[in-house]
Amino acid sequence: MLPFSVVTNQTIKELIAASGRFRAANNPPANPPGRKLYTAEQPLSGQVATLQRLQATSGGTLQAYLRPESHVPVQLKGHPLAEPDPALVGQPNGDELMAKRFLQANRDVFLLTQPDDELRLNHRETDKLGRTVLRFSQFYRGLEVWPGEIGVQSDATGAIDLVHTTTVPTPQGLDMTPRVTAEQATHRARASVPGGMSGATTDPKLLIYAPLDQAAKLAWKLELSIGLSQHWQVVVDAQHGTNLMAVNMCMCVNVAGSGVDLLGVSRPLNVDLSDGKYYMIDRSKPMFTASPLNGFIMILDARGATKEQIIVSNRLVNRYLVTNTSPSGWTNADAVSAAFNFSEAYDYFMATHSRNSFDGKGSSIIATVRIGGKGNAFWHPGFRQMFFHFMDDRYAASLDVIGHELTHGVANSVGTKGVLEYTGQSGALNESFADIFGEMIESRSNGGSPDWLLGTVLNRIVRNLSNPPAILRVDRITYPKKMSEFVPLPLTEAGDGGGVHINSSIINRAYYLIAAGLGGGIGISDSEQIFYRTLTTKCLPQSQFIDARVGAIASAEDLFGVGSRQAVKVAEGFDAIELYAAPVSVPHSPTNLPAVFAPESTLWLYYDSSTFDYSLGRYEAALGDTASGARLATLAKVTRPSVTGGGTRVAFVTKSNSLALLNITNGPPTYTASGLVQAQAFSPNASYAAISLLSSNGVPTSQLAIFDLVRSNTLIVDLKTPVFDDDPISNISYSGSMTFSPDERTLVFGALSEGTEPDGSSFRAWGLYTLDMTSYEIHTLMPPLAGLDMGNPAFSRTSSRFVVFDALLQTNSYIFVSDLATGFTGIVGTAFGRVGHPSFTGDDNAILYADADNSVPSGVSVYRQPLTADKLAPSGSRGRWVSNSPVAITYRRGTYVATNNPPSISFTGPADGSIYTSPANFSITYNATDPDGSIAKVELYEGSRLLFTRTNAPFTSISASNFRAGFHRYHLRAYDDRGAASTSSPLRIGIRPPLGTGTLVGTASKRFEMALGTTNSGSYRVEFSTNLVDWISLGSLESLSNAVFFSDTTLTNQNRRFYRAVRLP
Repeated sequence: MLPFSVVTNQTIKELIAASGRFRAANNPPANPPGRKLYTAEQPLSGQVATLQRLQATSGGTLQAYLRPESHVPVQLKGHPLAEPDPALVGQPNGDELMAKRFLQANRDVFLLTQPDDELRLNHRETDKLGRTVLRFSQFYRGLEVWPGEIGVQSDATGAIDLVHTTTVPTPQGLDMTPRVTAEQATHRARASVPGGMSGATTDPKLLIYAPLDQAAKLAWKLELSIGLSQHWQVVVDAQHGTNLMAVNMCMCVNVAGSGVDLLGVSRPLNVDLSDGKYYMIDRSKPMFTASPLNGFIMILDARGATKEQIIVSNRLVNRYLVTNTSPSGWTNADAVSAAFNFSEAYDYFMATHSRNSFDGKGSSIIATVRIGGKGNAFWHPGFRQMFFHFMDDRYAASLDVIGHELTHGVANSVGTKGVLEYTGQSGALNESFADIFGEMIESRSNGGSPDWLLGTVLNRIVRNLSNPPAILRVDRITYPKKMSEFVPLPLTEAGDGGGVHINSSIINRAYYLIAAGLGGGIGISDSEQIFYRTLTTKCLPQSQFIDARVGAIASAEDLFGVGSRQAVKVAEGFDAIELYAAPVSVPHSPTNLPAVFAPESTLWLYYDSSTFDYSLGRYEAALGDTASGARLATLAKVTRPSVTGGGTRVAFVTKSNSLALLNITNGPPTYTASGLVQAQAFSPNASYAAISLLSSNGVPTSQLAIFDLVRSNTLIVDLKTPVFDDDPISNISYSGSMTFSPDERTLVFGALSEGTEPDGSSFRAWGLYTLDMTSYEIHTLMPPLAGLDMGNPAFSRTSSRFVVFDALLQTNSYIFVSDLATGFTGIVGTAFGRVGHPSFTGDDNAILYADADNSVPSGVSVYRQPLTADKLAPSGSRGRWVSNSPVAITYRRGTYVATNNPPSISFTGPADGSIYTSPANFSITYNATDPDGSIAKVELYEGSRLLFTRTNAPFTSISASNFRAGFHRYHLRAYDDRGAASTSSPLRIGIRPPLGTGTLVGTASKRFEMALGTTNSGSYRVEFSTNLVDWISLGSLESLSNAVFFSDTTLTNQNRRFYRAVRLP
């Protein structure tokens, strides 16, 4: 027998790689036919077990959106994904520790090898809803993986309920030694940009360049400034010196006074008086501070100087303060327009979103007007200022254009590094958000009535948000309004950085539909809040259009609730632009069934010399069969029979292609469907039967007949291969052997299919497919591979977790077992010169398969190969089970249990919301039962922290002692003897201090126990201060009996400390 370790044929390696796509497909995809999903339909096999665990943790609310190209999550959402750890809530960096613990525990889903080493916190922010957003940058072996980032979001109690990512799988195997020096990279970056040789550069940074749609590469990244309107970001391959990216990051488009603007309208102004002269500087906004001097709006005048004259050696020069001799009568119309419009834009963000200036930190807003030469308006991310040409159009007069440019500043300031890199889809999102908020700013100034046009007062309308194709671009490209019209362009200046100003119109259209379309929309008030929240809390540097969709829905749920009208309308708006998404289908987590309690008996086929053909034999000791067995039927076809779970009935195909059915104990068989049966399968509980049909003249067809034996229904299924973004294709010729899962949810079958090689040539091979017995949809398990035939699948007997099958390469068959829960696959045997027709034994501890045997007349016998505990490798030597036979299966006669109902568990005491006095001692009692087995284990959790485990009866109570003041939320988890689990509803307990509102407990670790009175129930954030001015959060808790109970363990030797409880929305 060939050792498994030397099976190295490349085709077998391809099979193993393909087996990573092996999945149970218990749930049909949510994507309607004909709609292209921009998310993956199924997880990778290695992600399944972790997703199943998250599904259980979230109480079935998990929604996992994965990128189709990499399967890295776009977004994970669940309520919760992880409970807060009371030991970390309110502690310094406690939220970071909980987030990193979550990412490490679920690294298989994120496709990261070691998140603790690969992720570094770069920003922390708590919003007005009390939600915390942590942003982590991706690293590998000390180098930044740019622009990869993960956002972890938690609610006011500290529970993690949303994670969004633009990371890539850990780039293992990457050559980390640069062959191109920093100096060489700088020279090549300069050479790649017109005029670059005279520009100023930053020091090159060595990093791993990892765009979502390309392989990761070692690269040098630097910034190159050439004049005022060119601030380039350049990435150079550190191995080959090629230019990977070059993108211009310049984003184009309290004395009372007054002046006339470019539209001839007299505008009220706030200007500055100093030394008898008035300056176009507005210090009236809440952001203004005198020391240090900051937080003003200042307009400067270029007086016709060109871009090249304004920036010299990367310094801004030749700009002048705008002055006047009186607060009114300003004659510089460009400056008046800019000052008034920036004031309006600032007021919008402050009043509508509580954002203090573009960066949320009250930074000054500075703009330069009347720049000479050709050009328009643009935001410069390096200088963080706005610039306006005046010869081509009156850009400073356009409020929506100024709002557009200021919004670029907002995006550039989110988090620590900004969001929405200005290239490709992320750049188009940057442009779209700028268009949207430019329009919202103008709408507010006009009394709340948007015209949905960008550049209303310009000589030429720039974009139409409601009807993008209505505006004809100068380059004759039509603005798209839906994803099927998306314009693919190169990431070059000539290609508009991948179409950032073109494809942005698709998201613009979605916003219009959400706000005012779709039969009225939800209105701009709700829409602008949703999209602002999406920009500031759900976007990352490399976010794509699909990130905007799932982020906007999550934002609507944050603000208005899950299933709210707003959340539904947001989804409808993105559907209308053909930007579809669906969470992956997480396969059902299989549980163990008990093996039938009876000895192993055998059915086998053997060559019968009396009939000169194959007969079906039986050996069952309880029936008095001799060692040579008893003949049950003659003229059997060499295919695997089906036997019911309790070992009472068997079905097989005859040589004449009829279906034969017989009672194992007393026969004879009955025959039906003469000449019409290619292959057959019966479910273990005899609820279903499946037949691969032949035509009336005996030719195999591409149809399956499914019989529902309980409801007496019959269904004919046409065999077609599913395609990701189109209708199924008819490339399946016919099916062969098949098998039902023990839970009767899935039929796995082999089928002869036609595939296509990379060079376009076609081939025919056998692959494996599933049929969902609820939706009757077909999914690919193992796609056909040229030169390799896969078939004869058989499910395990005690769970729906394992499948064994043949993989025939040339003349030899490699016997594979695949674990549908983990996706792992192993070779457990080899059949030389033939197929093995493998199957599991009654307890799944071994398989049977046929192999060459030169010691018997037929040259073939069936062997029993024991398996390791994980079923994925052989354990010890095989032994001959049946001599002189090409096919054999075992059965056990007895009571067959087809399902395993999960246990139930609930708290019985104390009552939810009970309050005790510190130090508290009490018992937690519960009721745990299992309807079809027994309880094997009970666990007690506080948040995600395991407190207690009991593995022996009685399963009735847990004692709790020495509990200190605070709020505690517990839940129980029960496991039955077959692996099923259930989680209880939460139990909330309050522990109050022993002496009124506050008690200082003198322990080795000092703590202050307190009770803070509240007027309402709900969630509160506990804060402390030493001066009643600066407040620091200690964590979020729930109020019980109009009080928040808390133990402050962060005490130091301070003279005083004040506490308060702040109600959370």
